[in-house]
Amino acid sequence: DCWCIVVSFGLDAAATDALGKFQLTPDNFQQMGQLIARVGLPVLAIQEGGYSEGKALGEVAAAFVTGLRS
Repeated sequence: DCWCIVVSFGLDAAATDALGKFQLTPDNFQQMGQLIARVGLPVLAIQEGGYSEGKALGEVAAAFVTGLRS
């Protein structure tokens, strides 16, 4: 039986990341959080990646968590 979802949460997929080649926006991360939340199981998100300075990565992380909570 599955009792939780483990997510490798790579912030380097954000468009604002200095090293990543993806172009995902905070809205995209929020949508991913919403899709994962629909499964209805507890979520363990392990943050990895993300190499930008400033507030950009925090905004992306907050959008993901907002999606998980909706």
